[in-house]
Amino acid sequence: MTTEQDLLYIDEEIVEYENAEFAAKYNGEYRNGKTQPTSVASDKPGPTRSDPAAVLKYHGIAVTAIIGKLLGGTVPGQGDRHDKMRDLANLLRYVCDNSPKKVMKALMTQPWVMDLIGEGDPVEATVEGACKLKYGRKKPEAQERVLEELGEMSGGVAQGDSPSVTSATVTAGTVPQCSGMPLKEWGAEIEAMFDDYPCLREVCAGLHREAYPAAMFTAAAFMGTLATRTWYFFYHRPEEERRLNYCIYIIGDPASGKSFATRLYKLLLAPIIAADRVGNDAINKYKKELKERGTSSKEQKKDALKQPDVIIRIHGARTANGVFIEDMCKAIDVVGNKEIHLHMLTFDSELDSSTSASKGGQWIDKSTMELKAFHNEEDNQQYRNVDSVTGPFNVYWNYVYTGTPLSLHRKVTERNFGSGLSTRLAVIPLPPSDFKMMALEKPRTNYAEDEKLKEWAYRLDGVSGELPVWPLVEACWEWTRDHMAIAEINQDKPDELLLKRVPYYGISISVPFILMRHWDEWQEKHTFTIDEKDKALCELVLNIQYKCQHHWFGEYARKYFDDMLADPSVNRNRKTKTKQCYKTLPGNFTLDDVVEKFECDRNNARVIVSRLKKDGLITSETKGQYKKKSEWI
Repeated sequence: MTTEQDLLYIDEEIVEYENAEFAAKYNGEYRNGKTQPTSVASDKPGPTRSDPAAVLKYHGIAVTAIIGKLLGGTVPGQGDRHDKMRDLANLLRYVCDNSPKKVMKALMTQPWVMDLIGEGDPVEATVEGACKLKYGRKKPEAQERVLEELGEMSGGVAQGDSPSVTSATVTAGTVPQCSGMPLKEWGAEIEAMFDDYPCLREVCAGLHREAYPAAMFTAAAFMGTLATRTWYFFYHRPEEERRLNYCIYIIGDPASGKSFATRLYKLLLAPIIAADRVGNDAINKYKKELKERGTSSKEQKKDALKQPDVIIRIHGARTANGVFIEDMCKAIDVVGNKEIHLHMLTFDSELDSSTSASKGGQWIDKSTMELKAFHNEEDNQQYRNVDSVTGPFNVYWNYVYTGTPLSLHRKVTERNFGSGLSTRLAVIPLPPSDFKMMALEKPRTNYAEDEKLKEWAYRLDGVSGELPVWPLVEACWEWTRDHMAIAEINQDKPDELLLKRVPYYGISISVPFILMRHWDEWQEKHTFTIDEKDKALCELVLNIQYKCQHHWFGEYARKYFDDMLADPSVNRNRKTKTKQCYKTLPGNFTLDDVVEKFECDRNNARVIVSRLKKDGLITSETKGQYKKKSEWI
């Protein structure tokens, strides 16, 4: 509508702006946000109220609900609106990542804020100013009370430095960490392999089928650490020796059965635990004698004490940096005519404990080594402290943690996603118990499955040399090639990012079980023959890791690239080209149909058909004829 300044003559009796009948009918609805945009187009549109359907969320709670609570259900008066908006902006930044764009988006859901904008109030400048203020680690008390009332704290989110996560990953009160995850199907595939692979049945003993993937990944990490004196060659930089490296998180709700990992740790790590006990006893004896030298004149006359030269490989969350690095540099064994570094190992049943420890004390700054452990990359330290190791060293460190989904989202956040930790992690979910009771068994004096695990643990602890797994590496390369081709067709950068490190887990998780399956051949010839069953196990691991990467970090990856390209608040069509083209295929089709619908050449069409068949979406009818098996949801 035209403004007063555009009129040469104006008379309030001629131009009447007030309409009591209209106000009585519509003002209430307008104040409650029940408005619709007009169909009048404009070359320079003004600000529009944020779309309620795309409303921001904080830990699953709509930010509009938080605003309503902060305002106490009232609308600010005429002379109070700017001050209320400023105070609100200062509070909202704690649930909007301190982002001016997100705070503006939240405020623009309020009609009275839109009135301010329309009147020329500097709302945007006020919001930017609020976000430049000191950003405390602890939320203001008023906001804590509101979040508590809305159920955030009852859902288990710790107060203080809580990360902002998407509603796709966290909702108030519960975390649907298994939504869309075929845990039961994976468990059935693992169960079908019990008779082929030693220890696989024993590893999964006492667990629900949906927990078998978590058990397999955990056990493989411990077994691979036992086989630390081995190496293999990979298709990326094939001239370099690769080691069996593991960065494993097992994530499940409280009391969801994560204690199975502690059982496996005690059984499978028995050889290393026993060896460490000797070393720890020697160090404790040395410390005791050293203390006595400082308090006894008689002891001071004896020969100088020498620190025992021992190897200790297991380190908990309260290990000092200096001790950890010194032990890692000393842990060397000789295999043939070459020296080889042994892996350190950290297991913690509470991921939160290690995360809290990393914020202070002696464990601080191990996040760098957490990243470098995956490829045994070089680190370096130069400290004046005479007790510290000086110079470069490579990181040989495997770690396994169990924790809750909220502890995971405190560790890997939207802000630190770009560090690369997420693509190095294997994060395997545990299903909720769903009120199922475990089987009732009477206590026994002898558990055959436990004895079998210990027996194999001591066998694996003596393994050394090159692992002949090149056929398995080729299978990983082919699997990755197929998925990368589809990612290229879709121009899906997040998919490309999450794909790249999946093949390493295809090797490291499957190899310990494959080695045990071919144990006699390994003992006799120091080699083993990879067959189709071994490749099937490897592909199962690849599929599990790939799906879990997308499940936990897919939204983070998309946002990471969205932030690089455009405003992340813009709503984008998330359907991939592959999925869209698949839906356009007829029920029965040929390779030529794929070329036409996917707009690709015949080579890429064959790759697409091959992957669709493996994913169970299509079947082969006759030569060159295919049929859709199910709809791609």
